[in-house]
Amino acid sequence: MKYYLAALALILALWQIAALIVNKPYLPAFTDVIIRASQDAPILVNNLVATLTRVAISVAVALVAGLAAGLAAVWLSERVSANLLKALILLTYPRELK
Repeated sequence: MKYYLAALALILALWQIAALIVNKPYLPAFTDVIIRASQDAPILVNNLVATLTRVAISVAVALVAGLAAGLAAVWLSERVSANLLKALILLTYPRELK
């Protein structure tokens, strides 16, 4: 664990040094980023909440859709329309890249 903290401290120190050497607006110093993030904390928290809400809703919708498709595949396994559902499920399988 201490090596991870040492590596993080080294990366942040290199970032600070590089920002001071380059001195361009596209590479701000680490301290400037921390100051600006602390000033914009309410906005960042609101955006984080909105993003996490969207992620939770997306996961819930995907869970319901996947569960419904899985149950339908089991229920329709002996029927003709099951082939259509199985084809749809097979189309969504990840393929191996060659």
